[in-house]
Amino acid sequence: MDKFYCIKKIAIHTVLILYTCFVSLSSALFIIPYVKVNAQVINDSTNLQNNNTPNETKKAISSQESDNMLKRNFNLDNEEQSKQKFAKNIKISAYGDKISVNYNLARTMCLTLNYQTKEDYNSCTSSHTNDYIKQVNDLKDAKYDIIITQSTIQKDVLNGINEFKKDKTYNKLRFLFSLHTLPITLITKKISKIQSINDLAGKKIDVGQNYTSKRFIDEWVTYAQKDPQTFFLQTLKSDIKLQVATLCNDQVAAIVLAEEQPSDIISKITTSCNVNILNFKNVDDFIKLYSEYVPAKVSGGDYLGIPFPIDTLGSKITVLSSSDVDESTIYDFTKLIVENLNTIKQLHHSLNGITIDSMFNDGVVAPIHNGVLKYLSEIGYDLTKLHTDAS
Repeated sequence: MDKFYCIKKIAIHTVLILYTCFVSLSSALFIIPYVKVNAQVINDSTNLQNNNTPNETKKAISSQESDNMLKRNFNLDNEEQSKQKFAKNIKISAYGDKISVNYNLARTMCLTLNYQTKEDYNSCTSSHTNDYIKQVNDLKDAKYDIIITQSTIQKDVLNGINEFKKDKTYNKLRFLFSLHTLPITLITKKISKIQSINDLAGKKIDVGQNYTSKRFIDEWVTYAQKDPQTFFLQTLKSDIKLQVATLCNDQVAAIVLAEEQPSDIISKITTSCNVNILNFKNVDDFIKLYSEYVPAKVSGGDYLGIPFPIDTLGSKITVLSSSDVDESTIYDFTKLIVENLNTIKQLHHSLNGITIDSMFNDGVVAPIHNGVLKYLSEIGYDLTKLHTDAS
């Protein structure tokens, strides 16, 4: 009897142990995929947040990547004898946030200058701002020597008009060179059958908060000899991330953007609702009056539902200074940037299409700085068609 009892007890314990192992194993098999799925959800959520940022985020290159590539291209270990001394330290302000193309360009320019000058990493410093009015005022006050911003501000700064009308005219503004283009995209829903700006008469539009997109619409309507104040029923100025909703939810008939291409924001719009990007044909006469703009294209196939190239126009990202900044400093700066342009292009693919001609002829409104003219003259560039420095 005792023997049978012991055997029974052993069997019960064995079953309990096997059951416990089975439950533990089942739990593990359930939890592992659960953790994996939730980790994927977290990753997808992070990626979605990253994809919702402006296109500049994707194009921005890390500080370490810039540093390493410049070191490789300039062969810094053996370049001491090729370094030159700058007339002064240079301070550059870029319009945009920390991850913007403009700020990363400013930083790359400074790295280029610093690696090529006798002083170690202190000849050039860069910063960024989202306040283009303050940026111009800081240039006037000599807090910065050079600013990187949109070409469309030049005329307004020179003449003290539009968003700069509270300030006096500033005839010391000087053009150094232009960089990449920001194509202007006027986007409508396909169901609206809108084919041109004329079809937007009496309708609501959203021009966003970009200086170029706001300014362009007014100038294009004025060019058509109409009053922009009365032409549209209402003009909204929403944050760029809200423009997707204003269009897709039928709050407006069209939105206007000025973005590097391809643009994450436009990709989001084309996947959120069925849209058209309007063509702007025969823009040459307009550009003759408004030289801050250049012809531009949006490539076909970059966006859902946009299979063919779109003809448009755009503003340039321009590098500007003041006639108060001495000629030798601007000469040295221009020379080093042009001579190292191929290296800079490797870091910033948005610059791939620029040439010496486009740098000094596109988006020019302000007079060209004497330091730039000196460099161009030195390399034998034809100056006869350039807008020369009046100082």
